[in-house]
Formats: sequence, structure tokens, C-alpha cells
Amino acid sequence: KTQLIEFSQANWFNADRKCHNMNSSLVIFNDDKDRQLLTATLRVLGLSFVNGWQDSIWTGLTSLGNDSNFVRNRNGKTVAYTPWSPNQPSTINRKDCVAYANYNGFGYHNIECDLYEFPFVCEADTLVTEKYMCLRKEQFLEVDINV
Repeated sequence: KTQLIEFSQANWFNADRKCHNMNSSLVIFNDDKDRQLLTATLRVLGLSFVNGWQDSIWTGLTSLGNDSNFVRNRNGKTVAYTPWSPNQPSTINRKDCVAYANYNGFGYHNIECDLYEFPFVCEADTLVTEKYMCLRKEQFLEVDINV
């Protein structure tokens, strides 16, 4: 997948709209390795993850219109890998959107969609074509994860 990290903050609706306008969607982790890699990348790029839920990023999970069933916002499908933080998801009403943070441990937590603004990551499937693009090594970020 291809990911765009956007450090400007937005509420969930605006973040989702920005990703959609780029033919992508808010990030959803496929597995623990995927989660660890993005976490490490975000830390290298300066997201500290030290202030609990206040250092969150938005994800593409929501329960809007689904009565507390958290699904992919783009197609309503369930997600197999859901690394919730301890005591999450919360059952408090209106916490219909999902963010990711080090909130008593790294994981998802549900929160109000429009009350808070966080950075976000847009992702899209990488397109494979017959055309090639060569980039210099200095343009890439190398991230090491402990798996």
C-alpha cells in the first residue's frame, strides 16, 4: 500500500474527505506488523505518542449508523484485525469514530468524530504498471521495527 501522512489536524469527517479526494481512505491496520511499521514511522517523523489519546491519528473505522459495530467506513465491511487499547471500545454514545494512540497501550480507541482534531494517514493500494519510476535513496525514510 501507499500511505500519505498528514500532520495538519482535522476532525474525522474532514480527514476522511481529504483522503477520499485523493482516491484513498483513512488507514486501517491489516496486522500487527503493519501497525508496528506505521507506529515506528510516525514516531521517527515526530509524533510523540506520549499524551495518551491526545496524540492520536484518525483511522478508517467507524460505527456511524451501525449501532456500535465498528466497520470500514468506505464499504461497511468488518475488519479482522482490530487492536483495541485496553477497555476499548467505549460504550458511551456518540463515540462513533476510531483513532489510534498509545492510550494505556498502543491501539484503537473510539471517540467523537467532530469534537477533536488529529493528524491522519491516507492509504491506497499501490498500482502496478509497466512504467517504472526511479528515486534516489535519500528520498526514502528507513524505519526499523522490532517484531
